[in-house]
Amino acid sequence: MAAEHADGQALRRARSRQRIVDAVIHLATEQGVEPTADRVAELAGVTTRTVFRHFDDVEALRREIVADLQARTDALRV
Repeated sequence: MAAEHADGQALRRARSRQRIVDAVIHLATEQGVEPTADRVAELAGVTTRTVFRHFDDVEALRREIVADLQARTDALRV
């Protein structure tokens, strides 16, 4: 049972992290605004604290976005 709980928790963390990345990309590309932690959290459906649990700072978040966009681009080339 503990392993199932840990797996579920890891899955929720991964989903939250991806929603945060998607929110930043949406705000920057669709709305043309510089995302703030508050706006990202609101759009991702998480708290601002959760944003900073996943990313130590804005630079770490930017690196994740670049990696995510690169992965999406690579997937299109296949």
